[in-house]
Amino acid sequence: MHIAVDRIFALAADGTKVVSLRERRVQEAIRALAQEPVWDGEQYALLAEDIQAGNDSEFDAIMSMLGSEKEPALTPLEYRRLKHQLERLLLHMCVRKTQNSLDQAVSLAEAFSSAHKRVISAQKAEDSPLFSTHFERFLAYKKGESSDADGYTAQTESQTRVTGRLFRELMGDLHVGSISRRTASEFRQLLLRVPSNLGKSPKDPPAPTAIERADKEEASGQPAVKRLSMTTVKRHFSSMQQYWKWLLTHDYVAANPFERWEFPRKSAARRARADWPDDDLVRLFRSPLFRVKPLDSTFRWVPAIALLSGMRVEEICRLRPQDVSFMDMAFNIREHEDGWSPKTEAGSRLVPIHKALIELGFANLVARRISESADRLFPGLKSGGPDGKLGYDPSRQFSRLKIGMGFPKNQVFHSFRATVRTKVRNATPPLPAEFIDATIGHEPGADASTGERVYQKRYDLRNLRMVIDALEYPPAVMATLRLAVTGTEVTSGEITSIKEGALATVDESAIEEEVDLDEVGVTEFEPGG
Repeated sequence: MHIAVDRIFALAADGTKVVSLRERRVQEAIRALAQEPVWDGEQYALLAEDIQAGNDSEFDAIMSMLGSEKEPALTPLEYRRLKHQLERLLLHMCVRKTQNSLDQAVSLAEAFSSAHKRVISAQKAEDSPLFSTHFERFLAYKKGESSDADGYTAQTESQTRVTGRLFRELMGDLHVGSISRRTASEFRQLLLRVPSNLGKSPKDPPAPTAIERADKEEASGQPAVKRLSMTTVKRHFSSMQQYWKWLLTHDYVAANPFERWEFPRKSAARRARADWPDDDLVRLFRSPLFRVKPLDSTFRWVPAIALLSGMRVEEICRLRPQDVSFMDMAFNIREHEDGWSPKTEAGSRLVPIHKALIELGFANLVARRISESADRLFPGLKSGGPDGKLGYDPSRQFSRLKIGMGFPKNQVFHSFRATVRTKVRNATPPLPAEFIDATIGHEPGADASTGERVYQKRYDLRNLRMVIDALEYPPAVMATLRLAVTGTEVTSGEITSIKEGALATVDESAIEEEVDLDEVGVTEFEPGG
């Protein structure tokens, strides 16, 4: 097919010949025939020699077989048998290089594409596979490409499984041949009614039951139940679109009903996140709950590392002793042997260690883990949440703390990154934005030069150290942070009062919402993971 299309375009560009060939027609020919193997050199030579003479009667016969627009003349089996013969004929017409043969090639491509659609639509719905029949095959295929741009990571696979489960619960395990744009529209409307916390607990009911309960609660005058956002619905449609693309490739369906949908939404949640002002940091780290935890616990250390580095919660929780270099005084955020990798290409980076972390005893923590032969700096963490992330429980603990203390919803764990960036961006003298991006782990912005976005691969550690050295907090913040990380243990009476206080009554669904905002739970779908 590549050979045929190349020849058509070559003739169309020849000033001595005028060829009427619309792009749509070429695209139809490609879509219809691209599933066949491309002819290699030897096959092509033999074919070209065999058909140079040409036979217009063959063209007329095949056009007759394809039938009219109204009545399909081919069964699905006949159609599949004819595909190879049609490819040979199209190639034959291009080899002949005549105006008539090119016009015939265009007509054939149109008729072939039309016949394909009519054959598929003529099949009864029960002749096509069920939605679930090839879902696992599709996921296995996408996981097999995980090293490529279009491959699925473990997180994307998990999110796609959720999409498949929701479709079966809301619409049923339908035959894919019966699923139309009207079906997709109904699915879209139902998704917008699904409670946002559905699936957070293994005891959650199926989606239809959850919708019914939420509707009844609101009808009885209770507060409105938060439903799935338009962003999340868009991600589910992206998953469905990928599955249907695979089904199209294997001739199980004739069209993709999940393409070309609009998902209007408000400003992204990440833009609404606030940073942590100095006064709020003082109040946060004064919480006696920090002093309840063991001295080397994640509860004490993970927020401190985030505040002094701008690293993501999952990056911190994944740290291993070998990821800390005291010779370079830097964290090395990189891909691990177990398959975990930073969020983006920019996420793989060196992050200088802030001098305040050393003063807080961070080197002692690393030395202790090495002496224990621990795999990670925080070995007690277990995978949690829908994506199996180590940062899931620390994010839940932090959310419970800050909600119980009355901090606003848009101040979350991820706000530490906004705080760090705000501090260093306002440093004097000003620092280059590209140095800050490289330290924080952000991709270059849209206004960056091509060289910056495409060709710049790394910055010297001394440039990144300028960013961390510029990160300063007032003495009051550092004093309360030191108390939170290294402070004395509280008495048993204080522990009891803490457990019986406001933190014990924090709404569980509110905590789950905070975890999502921290980019630990389900995130917006990006093809390729």
